[in-house]
Amino acid sequence: MKKVFFKTTVTAIIALFMASAAYAQIGSSPEAVARSAFKAVAEGDVATLKSIMTERCFNGQYPMTDSQIRELLLSVPYEKRQILLKMADSMDAQVKQISDNSVIVVFTNKATNKNMEMDMIKIDGQWKIDDEYKW
Repeated sequence: MKKVFFKTTVTAIIALFMASAAYAQIGSSPEAVARSAFKAVAEGDVATLKSIMTERCFNGQYPMTDSQIRELLLSVPYEKRQILLKMADSMDAQVKQISDNSVIVVFTNKATNKNMEMDMIKIDGQWKIDDEYKW
């Protein structure tokens, strides 16, 4: 009984540590948060999207239930979602400082030379996407 309790406790502590480390990594810079949005969209990860977007922005882009959002995101064919991930990894990014708590992350698609901008603000020390993506 003690062995099972100990294993369960250790497993829970490790899981919490890993989750907090992953969140800290996502929120470490505006560019990291912006890049994590591509991955979350491609994987249908609604929880991550909620954590990296302001509530106003999230509700404005996804005015539906979490399960409907996930279904919508995953309705895009797998191959196209993989292209999104590769594109996100290969795009150049520049961070334009607006103020201490506000930036615009500008991604440039190397293939098309088109830009995509994400407005971001810092809330409680974490960078969050605060506007619709602008292509």
